[in-house]
Amino acid sequence: MKLKEIIRLAMIPLIFFFIGLFIFVNFFDYAKTFYDLNPGDLVGEVNFSTYPGAVYIFFIYLLFQYIRTKNLKYIDISIMFLSCFVFARTFSIIFNGLSYSIFIPVALIPEYIGLPVLIYVRKKIL
Repeated sequence: MKLKEIIRLAMIPLIFFFIGLFIFVNFFDYAKTFYDLNPGDLVGEVNFSTYPGAVYIFFIYLLFQYIRTKNLKYIDISIMFLSCFVFARTFSIIFNGLSYSIFIPVALIPEYIGLPVLIYVRKKIL
């Protein structure tokens, strides 16, 4: 099996990971504590579920499109988007500090590990 095929198959667990996070955000009350979000009176639940849900759906879409088309632009978009995430997370940690919660191993660490992994995968595909 070629490296490109192995990489394409490795995208499938990532899709399931993001689907799981999407379900967690939209259907479990603990997610509000997990993401440290308190819905306001004006927007409420919609505001809470839209942000993380949209992000996870976008990554699911990009990974499916890469598997379907083998077009590297979807990996490139994922790298750019994840770069923005890592920058925003780092900026937030610098100014607000970091305290341990379940959010760190489930969401924060995969974001920081995911970026160099995607860059490595991108270089190997070429």
